[in-house]
Amino acid sequence: MNLYENKSFISALANQDIYLQVLSLEDAEDIYFAITHSFEHLMKYPATIPWILNEQSLENTKLYCLNVISNLPKNQDIVFVIRQSHTHNFIGLVGLHNICWEIAKLEIGFWGNSAFSKRGLMRKAIQLLICMLQEYYDFTCIEAHVDQENKDARMLCEKSGFELDTLIQNGLKNPIDSTFRHLCVYRVLRLQAYSP
Repeated sequence: MNLYENKSFISALANQDIYLQVLSLEDAEDIYFAITHSFEHLMKYPATIPWILNEQSLENTKLYCLNVISNLPKNQDIVFVIRQSHTHNFIGLVGLHNICWEIAKLEIGFWGNSAFSKRGLMRKAIQLLICMLQEYYDFTCIEAHVDQENKDARMLCEKSGFELDTLIQNGLKNPIDSTFRHLCVYRVLRLQAYSP
């Protein structure tokens, strides 16, 4: 069974504050408006968020959603929408990428809607997702790759249970000015406890 089809796993991705659901075409409008609201912040880190340089439109966001959905059967990449439990407000996206089932390893990527920053909702979503991945699928290594200058993302990783494993000097190139950026590789081997 593919991860996105495991109803027991998906239903576990919820608590009193947030819930995660597999991205669908119906999410496109909320995603697009969140991008426009968060655009200034996202543009600071094009080395790790290169898609922000693409033309942002509702139509392109719909195409992105369709592309993600079409790749789901490969069981190597899956993107979740994070929403607030009671209001259903769009909080952000979190994706599982480069899933290697043979060695139980994957990479996690995320971005949050600036309208709901500093509330701990992204942290709760990431912690919940990691715990359920370990409980249901026994993933033993989960990585997050973050621009060293993105202090908010680094703090989110650390508060979510990740530890800095490697700093790759000049590991990224800024596509705007071609300057090099350092890449932080965060890793969580086993989250000891989940704090909702």
